[in-house]
Amino acid sequence: MKYFLITISVLFFSCSESDDNDSVNQSSMINPPAWIQGHWESESQISFTFTENNIIYTLFGQTGLNYNQAIELTQQVGQTPIVNEEITDSQYNIKILLPPNPEVYYKFKKLSDTEFIWENNNNLILTKG
Repeated sequence: MKYFLITISVLFFSCSESDDNDSVNQSSMINPPAWIQGHWESESQISFTFTENNIIYTLFGQTGLNYNQAIELTQQVGQTPIVNEEITDSQYNIKILLPPNPEVYYKFKKLSDTEFIWENNNNLILTKG
């Protein structure tokens, strides 16, 4: 996971931003459910922002990973990203493969309208901010 974040961060910060987001925006591969959309924070300075078609992971106040941009970058270098989502009224699981990096898997479970647990990160609780 650490290698993945470092690789994506280096690629993200070393490439210029492109106005050509058509491949991501026209058919988004990421579709978080409505109940998780918004900005969420933990006491350990980890936060997520979920939109209707993106996940942005932030650590210590610095954007570590914008998944739509990472998907676009993966496509630009000729690789095929793979995203699998499982969505219910109280669970959001997502697997993201951005070759050549290892697959990343997130499991989020809704506790209330203002809290959820990141189950596969020591049951870290995030609060809507």
